[in-house]
Amino acid sequence: MKHRIVSFVVAVLCIISGCSVHAKTSVAEVGEGQESLDNDSYGVVIGQNICPDIFGEEYDYLLVFVYGQSYTVAKDGGYCVTEELDDDLYTLSSVSNGGNLIRVKDTYAAQNENIANTAVDIIIKLIRQYSNKSPRFIIGNEGRGSRTVLELMKESSIKTLLSSEDWDVFRGLNTYENRYSRVADYLNNLKRWAEKNNKKILCPFFVYLQGESDTHRGVASHGQISSSGGDYAIYKERLSVILSDLKKDIVDATGQKIAPVAFIDNVGNGQFHDILSGISQAQTDVTFNLDGVYSCGPYYAYPSYGAHPTPDGRRWIGEAIAKLFYSVFVEGTMRPMCISGYTIEGSEIILDVKTPHPPLVWDSYTSKEQRNSGFKAFDSSLHELKIKSVTVRKSQIVLSLESLPQSDIYVSYGSDGYGNIRDSDNWESFYKYESNDLGDKFELKHFPLDQFGDELIGKQYPMWNWLPFGFVKIIR
Repeated sequence: MKHRIVSFVVAVLCIISGCSVHAKTSVAEVGEGQESLDNDSYGVVIGQNICPDIFGEEYDYLLVFVYGQSYTVAKDGGYCVTEELDDDLYTLSSVSNGGNLIRVKDTYAAQNENIANTAVDIIIKLIRQYSNKSPRFIIGNEGRGSRTVLELMKESSIKTLLSSEDWDVFRGLNTYENRYSRVADYLNNLKRWAEKNNKKILCPFFVYLQGESDTHRGVASHGQISSSGGDYAIYKERLSVILSDLKKDIVDATGQKIAPVAFIDNVGNGQFHDILSGISQAQTDVTFNLDGVYSCGPYYAYPSYGAHPTPDGRRWIGEAIAKLFYSVFVEGTMRPMCISGYTIEGSEIILDVKTPHPPLVWDSYTSKEQRNSGFKAFDSSLHELKIKSVTVRKSQIVLSLESLPQSDIYVSYGSDGYGNIRDSDNWESFYKYESNDLGDKFELKHFPLDQFGDELIGKQYPMWNWLPFGFVKIIR
């Protein structure tokens, strides 16, 4: 099975000695039209402090903690696609009663497809492939469906973000349940279990998948700005806070010397989208503004039955998380796909795209074909401008407009739920596409095809990187 072959030993030695396995880039925070912080140097810290330990003997178990909304849980994931999981994948049951460590595979037959289980199962296989080690993993999950980032945050942090009046309104909502208290309980109980059994646990990364409710509800539709946060700036601030809290609390529970990194995704599909794709843009920008945050990318090209991915779609996301693990912990770098800048030539807007594996490709068979490939242009009052054509170059996208206004311009991508821009990554998945049959319970809304128009059933998941939804503010 081919992957991007990088000798693990060489990679770790180069990172420790300071040679440039981790390429430095500087990406403009195009959501605000400002220059962002350079986050890439954090990869060196990862390599020096976590990579050698993961493949050493210093730890008994590695924790992968999962949090977010419904994508993180498996109750509505459909039939179980991944039927055979690795022996080194564990969960801790009845934690509050002392805890019992059980293999996930022994309980998995009764579950539905679970993104985290698939991701870590593949990660174990990757580690074995590139080293002679086989660490044991524990998966913890406290996700909750249909919740905004504010509803998932730590209560003390919420109070610092809201006025006392807004806090009183917010805590009275029927969707608020102080969910983060369950995160704290899990980590505290896990710490007690480790101490009782004399086990050392390290968390190299945690997974936070969320943003759909913030996109779907929006500030105006929910009535209270304190209860949702459905715009770019608000969500960006709140996402940064919750990721920082999770890092700190995990370190407090495990006693590890360096905080885990955060793996997130980019929200957006046929059901969750908005005019400027502000939530997805905020997620992209946080990966550049906050140390140790990396995105596995968007999922709009994956099969779905409305709000949620199908079982194959969930496993595809798990494959993307595993690929992200390889990029960060083995290659020592992560090159996100994003719009990094722009130039104007006459009535053309030329968007520069950071492309992990060029060239860019226009793809209407994996993802649904969209008018103008998913791009829209607006003046400063958000009146839509007419785009005559969209042209894809090696690492640029050219939008030809009928005319340009004198005001600032917003260019959005994915505002109708899909887009057609990806790179040419040749990473090969571990698993193959299994089925588009969801029975009578669900109605399939989108399923990908290959370039010949055939279904992907029985074929490997194409692991291209897709351009995340987002927007660019073009200053005139």
